[in-house]
Amino acid sequence: MPAPQNDTAATEALEREAIAWYVRMRADNVSAAERQAFRAWL
Repeated sequence: MPAPQNDTAATEALEREAIAWYVRMRADNVSAAERQAFRAWL
């Protein structure tokens, strides 16, 4: 993904990443490593 060109693009990219993490954390088979990566991302 290219670097965001403005604050709106940066915010939208962050929102997409947050949604992806939310979906991943809602899964039944989340590993401890994935949980650790999520905490690090926060």
